[in-house]
Amino acid sequence: AAEQNPVTGDTSVVIRALLVDLQPSTTYHYRAVAQNTDNVAYGADLTFTTAGMPPAAATNFATAVTSSGATLNGTVKANNQSTTVTFEYGLTPAYGDTVPADQNPVTGNSITAVSTEITGLTGNTTYHYRVVAENSSGITNGEDKIFFTGAALPAAITGTATDINMTTARLNGSVIANNAAATVSFEYGLDTAYGRSVAADPHLVAGSENTAVHAILSNLAPGTTYHYRVVAVNSVGTTGGTDETFTTSLVDQIDSEQVKFAVPIEYALAQNYPNPFNPSTVIEFALPKAGFVALRIYNIRGLEMATLVAENMNPGYHSYTFDGRNLASGIYYYQLVAGDYREVKKMILLR
Repeated sequence: AAEQNPVTGDTSVVIRALLVDLQPSTTYHYRAVAQNTDNVAYGADLTFTTAGMPPAAATNFATAVTSSGATLNGTVKANNQSTTVTFEYGLTPAYGDTVPADQNPVTGNSITAVSTEITGLTGNTTYHYRVVAENSSGITNGEDKIFFTGAALPAAITGTATDINMTTARLNGSVIANNAAATVSFEYGLDTAYGRSVAADPHLVAGSENTAVHAILSNLAPGTTYHYRVVAVNSVGTTGGTDETFTTSLVDQIDSEQVKFAVPIEYALAQNYPNPFNPSTVIEFALPKAGFVALRIYNIRGLEMATLVAENMNPGYHSYTFDGRNLASGIYYYQLVAGDYREVKKMILLR
């Protein structure tokens, strides 16, 4: 919608609208549309083209590391311009050697995995490497990473938690031992200090291949957000994966039929899950008695963006799905109002 709404009178009025979340290097068509009680009028079709952007590039862990070779990995987003991808590597962050990625050129606007195999390396040596992406708008260097031809620090990637219920969850991840046997565990807790640890299955990972690991948690608190990460330890050192979160539900999915008609003893609003989310997320709440209930979504400025519930409801456990596909990325708040109970929680829409 135009910012100037409605338009009245019989003089010409300049109208405008701000567009967001457009793709770079893309031509868009547009026209003005005016409607009153008598007619609809359309302006002429015009076009504009968004500016180009340098590519995005991220260096990932090296795999298949041996005493004389390795596979270098990364990801590239071309931002709608043909992008040339190479890897630089050497004994220092000055590198010295360059090889093209197997995926060349990279195009489009999605994140593309890139890789190349290098051979003829010296054993028991630390190598630096990074991915480099270049298009007509600029050059982007990925971050510097290292690998060791022989034993090296393990690589650890925290995966998405699954099978989440009221008191249980499955943690997932992957580990590359990098030629030194690595013991694997998951740290978890209510914040990034974690405080608790559980052995992964498998607990011991060896070789240079990517190995999936997992752990089953129990005795968790319902409606609670937990932080977790995978941790791998070998003779070279310790690597912790990224911090991730999951939120236990207020109603156990496997017992939902049995508790469908149960009455909670107090009001409760659970943290949405997943969080961050794209584009939808689940919001659960508990009502100990019947009454008028409102569940609304607000942006960071306090403007109401959506109403999920505004009606009389029976006591019990309730779950609603919020679809944010028409909203921009950012921080949002959801508020539950039921009688004298009011609770607000934060959620993040991340595209």
